[in-house]
Amino acid sequence: MEYPHISNERIDDLLHWFGKEASSLDVALLASDDRLAGPYRKFREDHLDPIRGWDVFRGILFLAIVGLVILLIAWRAL
Repeated sequence: MEYPHISNERIDDLLHWFGKEASSLDVALLASDDRLAGPYRKFREDHLDPIRGWDVFRGILFLAIVGLVILLIAWRAL
């Protein structure tokens, strides 16, 4: 695997393969191959892992807004 030195087309192909075609066994075999472990880990970190810092911030912000709305409703009910 030449990652990260691959084209955007190849990245799109890999994302499709991981999302639609790869079985759990395929991914496990890829991850366990010592020659591919480093590039695979980097590709996964860059493109497949769903939670990033911005996602955490948005989640916390959403929960804060929902909590504020609940507090306002409870305050108005008193």
